[in-house]
Amino acid sequence: RNLWITSMAVLNNLSHKIAIASTSKEIMIYDLQSKKGTSCTCRIQGLPYAPLSLHYWSSSKESILCYGDVHGNVTAFLFGKTDSPNLFEPNTRQTSENDGENVTEVLYE
Repeated sequence: RNLWITSMAVLNNLSHKIAIASTSKEIMIYDLQSKKGTSCTCRIQGLPYAPLSLHYWSSSKESILCYGDVHGNVTAFLFGKTDSPNLFEPNTRQTSENDGENVTEVLYE
């Protein structure tokens, strides 16, 4: 199965982080300055359709990550904490990748 990267957004208020959308119906957040090189720090899984475009906006009080998908939907994630390196709440599932780094997995419901 072919995997395509469909969009990328710079998370401008979070140091060295980008969000990448793919045809695997996921949005991944990567840390470009990880101790082990570029690493995935968060994965939003279970999207109903493949995301085609990403946009990220932030202010001193909140930030928004939104995406448009192949079905014509636009979805936005609103985050109230803009200074934290992890946008998602601590109750999201932490997994350990093969290289030993933790990845926050968020299941879209």
